[in-house]
Amino acid sequence: MRLLLILRAAVCLEVGLIVTFSQSHSVQVGLLALTSFGVGYAMVSVFTSLLQRKKLAELDSVVVTALALVVGLAAANTPIAQDHLWFKYLVAGWGLLSGSYDLFKALKLGTKTPRGREYSVSSVLALALGLLFLFVPLDVVGSVGFFGAYMILCAVHFGISAASETTTKA
Repeated sequence: MRLLLILRAAVCLEVGLIVTFSQSHSVQVGLLALTSFGVGYAMVSVFTSLLQRKKLAELDSVVVTALALVVGLAAANTPIAQDHLWFKYLVAGWGLLSGSYDLFKALKLGTKTPRGREYSVSSVLALALGLLFLFVPLDVVGSVGFFGAYMILCAVHFGISAASETTTKA
């Protein structure tokens, strides 16, 4: 679990830095960041699953990994005429679906347990992102910027979770 959190933090940090240090917060930068995130997230999940368990992962973790890969590939193949609207819907979909998954995991593990609390924080971040993109009219710069901020927050959260005493014992 610790290796997975470290690698997810690295993916989120990389994507957040792409957005932050890009001179243009254009939709193309946002789509590149979303592609990098989706494909990177999926690769990290598959890699750690094979490395640590040497068998198939739990079904629910396979679902969120497949979702990340689909979002990343959909961002890479976005039609130019609909790029900003498509970016907003992809990010909203990722936020709502992954946030729901994290909420499910938090409730399944118990919100009083350390891992349950970590899933709860992830759920709040993802659901807030999804709701923001779904209901707030954002321009291109705002939507790409908020996605980059979400990535940085996730990187910090995953990094803290990986470094926490309770995660290393689990």
